Amino acid sequence: YLNRKIEEMYRADSLTGLYNRRAFSQEYRKLLADMGDTDKLTVILGDVDDLKKINDVHGHAAGDIAICTVADALRHTCPPETLAVRFGGDEMLAVCKGELDIAQIKKLFYEYLDMINSNTKRGFVVNASIGVYVTAAGDKPEFEELVMQSDRLMYTEKEKRKAERG
Repeated sequence: YLNRKIEEMYRADSLTGLYNRRAFSQEYRKLLADMGDTDKLTVILGDVDDLKKINDVHGHAAGDIAICTVADALRHTCPPETLAVRFGGDEMLAVCKGELDIAQIKKLFYEYLDMINSNTKRGFVVNASIGVYVTAAGDKPEFEELVMQSDRLMYTEKEKRKAERG
């Protein structure tokens, strides 16, 4: 039991509980090895909106809450066997087996954040943007490529959401 707990701590990001980069990389290689060339992967990159503002106005503990809330939104949105990693301060990446409905992923993700924001009285709102795309497992995309492709889509989404909010 203790060895398993130590292993979990070694593989997890201490703030969010998502995989750290090292553990994600190991699990991602296993995932690709188990999949056929025509099998699909759905990739989601999430990024907290206005994290600096939350940190500056409400403190870094509030920023940590925002990061954890977005990690929870990813967990809520993705199937149970999803590989998810926190790879930057407020950036998280999830890789799901199969081709998932991109519009449905976005809907679930933003609905989760709306529900948390409306049910929590903490003086700040957690907003985030996600970029979602589908790729073939047979392409064996490297981590950097997953980030680059989903990051581009996430920034497009971020600008669209910012314009909608005014």
